[in-house]
Amino acid sequence: MNNIKPLMVLLVATVIALGTALSGFFIGRSIEKFKTSDRAIVVKGFSEREVKSDIGDLTLTVKNPGNDLAEMKKKSDQDTKIVIAFLKSKGIKEEEITPGGAELTDRKVDNYFSVNDKLEYRYVLTTRIKVTTPKVEVIRDIGNQTAELINQQVIVGSSTRYYFTRFADLRTEMIAEATQSARQAALQFAKDSGSRVGEIRNAVQGAFSITSPNEEFNEAGSLEKKVRVVTTVTFNLVD
Repeated sequence: MNNIKPLMVLLVATVIALGTALSGFFIGRSIEKFKTSDRAIVVKGFSEREVKSDIGDLTLTVKNPGNDLAEMKKKSDQDTKIVIAFLKSKGIKEEEITPGGAELTDRKVDNYFSVNDKLEYRYVLTTRIKVTTPKVEVIRDIGNQTAELINQQVIVGSSTRYYFTRFADLRTEMIAEATQSARQAALQFAKDSGSRVGEIRNAVQGAFSITSPNEEFNEAGSLEKKVRVVTTVTFNLVD
């Protein structure tokens, strides 16, 4: 019995040692696999295109100051007819024209009015005529030709906004270009680090953005647009 006890102790110690060794072996393999599988690079790629707007909005604002509301309304109606005739003469179709409502301003209730101020005209009647059309060059030119209306005693101002709506025509090709751009960046990194680029592990497409190519103009007022998309791609790296 006395000889059995040391033997049992030795056997238990051997089992514990073997278990510890095996445990270390498997843990080491897990860490090695984790490190290998974690070798990756995250890069960004982008694609840009300069495009022309395909829809334009032109708003012509007509103002009629006065003191007699009935006369002002009559003059406003006449001016609206003149403006619509002017637009049609430039190639705008009737269905592309939307006459807006009237807005009356009483200058005596203006926050900046003083009882000591002498007003030649108390009221200002404002009407707006809006054009929405794919003829973007036409409305651009109309915005520069409003002097013709002023010559007809129409007090008018203009504002133009342009839109690009054909994202569907560019989407697939631009995303492919952005992904290829990201791969080129990954290839350069891999070359410098002595690795090779493997498969794509993950890709996140950013939103399309649209800006003016000319920083001096805001996007809405620019006939030409710059469309850009950025894609973030994670590539596996292999030796």
